[in-house]
Order: sequence, then C-alpha cells, then structure tokens
Amino acid sequence: MVRSEDGWPDAVADIRWHRRVVDVLPPEGHAYSATEERADGRWTIQVYADEERTHQRFAISPDGTRVESVGIAITPDHEVWGLMAEPVMRTIFRSRDIPSFHAAALTRYGRTMLVVGDKGAGKSTTSAALVRSGWTLLSDDLSRIEQIDGRWCVHPGYSQLKLRLDAMAALGIDPGQLQWRWRETDPNPARLVGNKMVWKLPESGCNPQPIDEILLLQPRDTRLTEPTRSRVMPQNAMLALQPHLSCDPFIPELAARRNAMVALLSLSASVTCTAVTMPVDLAGIAKHARVL
Repeated sequence: MVRSEDGWPDAVADIRWHRRVVDVLPPEGHAYSATEERADGRWTIQVYADEERTHQRFAISPDGTRVESVGIAITPDHEVWGLMAEPVMRTIFRSRDIPSFHAAALTRYGRTMLVVGDKGAGKSTTSAALVRSGWTLLSDDLSRIEQIDGRWCVHPGYSQLKLRLDAMAALGIDPGQLQWRWRETDPNPARLVGNKMVWKLPESGCNPQPIDEILLLQPRDTRLTEPTRSRVMPQNAMLALQPHLSCDPFIPELAARRNAMVALLSLSASVTCTAVTMPVDLAGIAKHARVL
C-alpha cells in the first residue's frame, strides 16, 4: 500500500490511498455506508461520524485497489490508520474475494494461533494478556489467511489492541502510555459510548505464519475460576467459525463469497480448533491466559 496527500500516488502498489485533511466536514450525524456511481463503476462510501461532527469519509473503488479519504485534522492519526486497516480493508477484502476473519492472530516460539470470539467473550483482553505473557501480536480484529505450500497461514496486519480501562487495570498496563481511540482533544474522552484506549504494539516484521491452532472463545462463565478447554470437531468448528468470516462492516448480512467458504472448509478440516471458556473476572483472564 502507498499513501499520498497530494493526489493519487504514482508508485505501483496493490492499494493506492489518496488521503486529504480538512478543517471541517459537512455534519452527517451518524456513521453509515452508501454507494456512489462513477465513470469506472460503483464505489463504496464509508462515513464515520457522531452527533456532533463528521470525522472521516472513505471512498473505495469497485476493484478494491484505490481508496480516497478526507478527514478532519483533530482525528488522531492512529485512528485514521485503524479505520483503514480494519473496516475499510474488510470491504477491500470482500470486493477482492480475499478470505479473512474477525480474529486476533498471535505468535510465540514458532506457534501461531487465531483468537476468535463474539463481542464480550474477552478477545481483546485475552490477546492483551497473551502479549503480556510474551506473545507477539500479528493482527487484531482483521486477520487475512492464505494457503501457502499446503498450510493455512495468517498475514501480519495492523498491530494494535483496543482496551477498556478496567481491562487495562487488570493487566497492569499504564493508561498514561496509551491514547484514546476517539477524540483525544475532547476534555473527557471516556464520556463517548464505546470509546476505548489504544495499545499500539510494534509491527512484527515477519512473514505469513502457519496457523497451529484456533482458539474459539465462548461466553465467559461466572462459575469459573480458571479457563476450560475442549476440542471442537471439524464440522462443528466450521459452523462456529463461519459467523467470524470478515464481511463488509456496514452490510453484514451478505453471504460469504466462494473463496472464503472454500478457505473455511479447508481450515476447519486441517487446523486444530479449541473451545475456551474464560472466567468473568478480568484478573482471572490476565492470570490464566499465559497457559493457553
């Protein structure tokens, strides 16, 4: 990917990104997606806004090779990159039929795993606890997979975690070293619903890594004091993983495309999938994640 703020980049690249920064955008009042007909086809438009202001507007070409964006200057740069690396890339992957999962990917000592879970299952907290235990984060939220030399591998992606303050406290992470995801200039960023702090981690710099295991996080259990693990058979793994295939962030009801379904079937049959149930207590997640 290449980026330019002075027009379309001249360099040859898989994705070309033309980014502009302005003082203000027309107020939209809410986030939404739309399409826009242009001479070369139907572009996907993604608008990120709240009740007070519009932050970013992305336009994605029909073939997923070009991205235009315009945003206001107060939006933190890490959040612009986060939008590009996650929701925008999900649209690009779908348009190009590139298989990917809403999952974190981590590696340590030659072992690599995907961490998958529904909202509230503790995916980000578990991933952060693994990082604190010596694992390297390859990607969070969006993990692109590819079959290389007969093995399913995960590509390194954008390595940041978004954490609530209580999770950070349980993990012993100093919030003074992190940034708020949205509106750093707001006097009280915590008042924004869903706002989290961003833990930006070093890029791994590694090549695609073979996937050794998939951790399928179950709803947390108030009765547990330590995690439970159980093997998931391939057919059940396929059914459990299908909802976590990446889709367009604004149109989740669209059926998965052919390459994604082929990848899902093959991955489920060839990679060990383990159901893991974590305790509700955040300190318990931080304590026990090291043994996963």
